[in-house]
Amino acid sequence: MESSNLPLLLTIGQAAALVGFAPKTLAKWLYGYRPAPAGWPSPVKAGRSVRYRRVDIESWVDGLGGPSLGVTETIAEAASPPRRRGRPKKEAAT
Repeated sequence: MESSNLPLLLTIGQAAALVGFAPKTLAKWLYGYRPAPAGWPSPVKAGRSVRYRRVDIESWVDGLGGPSLGVTETIAEAASPPRRRGRPKKEAAT
């Protein structure tokens, strides 16, 4: 869906198509069933309708290319030994 053909205020379905998510995902974020990603724009109410500003969503997408996603941290965590389950044992007193 090309953004120049979209209206200024988008429905959940149009906003989902713009960013490539399922409309159910945006609905879950909207109604609080799942936390929205950081910086996701808040919707506006137009009468009884809930809409998203096209400009807000486009600026959110533009901001996604920022710092790295922490891939090295994930690799470092994977290299650490696995945690042991259960209660820790007392150290032997010498």
